[in-house]
Amino acid sequence: MPNRVPVSEQVKEDPTGLSGDSEKMLTSLNDHFVVFDHNWRYIYVNDAAARVLGLPKEQLMGNVIWELFPEAIGNQFYQELHRARDEGEDIVSEHYYQPWDAWFENRIYVLPDSISVLSIDITARKKAVTQENTERKEVEERLQVIHQVSEAVNRAEEVEQIYELALSGLERVFHVSRASIMLADQQGVMHFQAWRGLSSTYRERADGQSPRSIDEANPLPVLISDVSKADLGDQKQAILDEGIQAMGFIPLVEQKRLLGKFMLYYSQPHEFSEAEVQWAQTIARHVAHALQRKQEEVRLQTYTQTLEALNHVQLSLAAELDLEKLLQMVTDVSTKLSGAQFGAFFYNLTEEGANAYTLYALAGTPHEDFADFHMPRATALFAPTFRGEGVVRLADVTKDPRYGKNAPYFGLPPDHLPIRSYLAVPVVSREDEVIGGLFFGHSHPGVFTEQVEQLVSGIASQSAIMIENARLYAQLKEREVALRELNATLEQRVEKRTAELQRSNHELDQFAYVASHDLKAPLRAIHHLASWIAQDANEFLPGPSQEHLSKLLGRVRRMETLLDDMLAYSRASRQRHPAEEVAVAELVADVIEMIAPPHGFTVRILGKLPVIWAERSPLETVFRNLIGNAIKHHHRPAEGNVEIRAQEQEHFVEFTVKDDGPGIDPGFHQRIFEMFQTLQPRDLVEGSGVGLAIVKKSIESRGGTVQVESSRGEGALFRFTWPKRAASQMEEK
Repeated sequence: MPNRVPVSEQVKEDPTGLSGDSEKMLTSLNDHFVVFDHNWRYIYVNDAAARVLGLPKEQLMGNVIWELFPEAIGNQFYQELHRARDEGEDIVSEHYYQPWDAWFENRIYVLPDSISVLSIDITARKKAVTQENTERKEVEERLQVIHQVSEAVNRAEEVEQIYELALSGLERVFHVSRASIMLADQQGVMHFQAWRGLSSTYRERADGQSPRSIDEANPLPVLISDVSKADLGDQKQAILDEGIQAMGFIPLVEQKRLLGKFMLYYSQPHEFSEAEVQWAQTIARHVAHALQRKQEEVRLQTYTQTLEALNHVQLSLAAELDLEKLLQMVTDVSTKLSGAQFGAFFYNLTEEGANAYTLYALAGTPHEDFADFHMPRATALFAPTFRGEGVVRLADVTKDPRYGKNAPYFGLPPDHLPIRSYLAVPVVSREDEVIGGLFFGHSHPGVFTEQVEQLVSGIASQSAIMIENARLYAQLKEREVALRELNATLEQRVEKRTAELQRSNHELDQFAYVASHDLKAPLRAIHHLASWIAQDANEFLPGPSQEHLSKLLGRVRRMETLLDDMLAYSRASRQRHPAEEVAVAELVADVIEMIAPPHGFTVRILGKLPVIWAERSPLETVFRNLIGNAIKHHHRPAEGNVEIRAQEQEHFVEFTVKDDGPGIDPGFHQRIFEMFQTLQPRDLVEGSGVGLAIVKKSIESRGGTVQVESSRGEGALFRFTWPKRAASQMEEK
């Protein structure tokens, strides 16, 4: 204020008071102006100061300020007045006076005989600045929360974590106590996934409903500032009953695809600011990206699990040669993997008559549900499957023009299981023979996807191979039975029976080879596909997905080893090798050199090992498995020991292979010689579980015996006998 300096000059000239124009000016001021002598007595007070101080001028003039207002002693104003008087310098400062909840700008002028103070009320200005700072701080805090939420949802490992972080962030940013996240199903209908503060009644009424649609081609936020004034149709009353007065629909969009939306609910009408909309869309982008990422991870995990399931199915099918059990296994597995409520395998009986089919296997429902129904005919709907023309997949079979055209029911028979989704896959052999068909149903429409169709088609192709193998195996078993009968009743036909048996064994070898070869073909395809995925996308996959892919490749290799061992097992008792003189000590030394025990592991021969007339290859296989297992399963591979001894009997040699490893619980002594049995998970110790089965079969097929002596923690001793002299070829015959 330019007039204050002249006032000070006049005060200097007349320290006891003012007169003239200066007096009039100070009296008319809205700001407070007082003058003290150096003993802090009031010598001038203008009208504005008297009003603020709450005392008439007569009571103020001549009295000491600190006696009238003792509560001010020691405060900032007190200290600045004394400093100005003591130092003789003018002071300008801002001062908050708590009793009045007011801010003042104090201008203190020091005169020779007095001190004048001009106090300007700046409360409004200070509150405006405080409000501005508060709003700016609130915006900064909200932006910080948005940043934290964005980072957190991108790091989240589970979908539920994303939901929880998103809802917490929405509450903190928008100061709401109610919010929800809804995602669209395959039909585009929105369903609640997570929520805060919503009653179960409201969720049931609002689930699958939307008071306003979001255009999928251009999804924009839908903001309803006052529900009572909005046209929300039948949903309006449900919203008001929940106490919702305003709401916002914020779309969750990733790669131009609408995933769902999150909802904000207000208990009072609320006008959404432009900043709030931008904040909401920012959170939505990060939540949508995180959800899409998790969905992709789930899809990859599901794909990996499906491949593992298929590997297991292939292994199980390869081991099962009973046709009835095989078809039931195929039906059970394909029904589960397809997501069908029930599935059936109908066998083609074309050899017995035209258009004849029988229900061979059923899954998902008891056979009694189909007991009263006729077997299917080659109608327009079934014919493409039974003729092997291709897959029939229908989202809703009741809407297909081929449905309901045949008497007597013109549709499903009474009491038949309800069917809307329909999938039928022909099972065709390598010679294009239609073996039958896999049929699946579900009471809801749109269940079977293209991916499901491809999955079941793959199972059907593998099933056809296994069914052919089972048929071949059954034929071979029949031939073996016939040969045994001939051997018991027709000695004169020994030569012919022997030739047939050799041919049968050859065919069985062929069967084992074909089975192994046919199973390895899809395994190689799976290995190539997984390797391509690893090469093309490994750097983009999250850590868990890379681990799943690595496990998949390892298990494919494990299955290849297992198939080789199965082939060796199938030949262990039937394949004979020329007998020769075998120095067992040299054979064992060769085995040890081939195995190459780890440094520090000792394999010793105690005593003398004999020289026998034997088949070298199977005896070598036995030692290789026993010594190799002792090394592989040893808990101290850097200091383990294996001891090999022999004791000659009349017609056999008894060998022992003893180790100081972890031992084998007596409860497992029989199981370890069975197929596919391991004492440790295959992910910890690599093995097919077939080695000891091959040992047992090789020894017993040559008239020997094998057993194990062991307790947990005391090592293991394997004892087996081997003939001193191999039987002649005529004796084997």
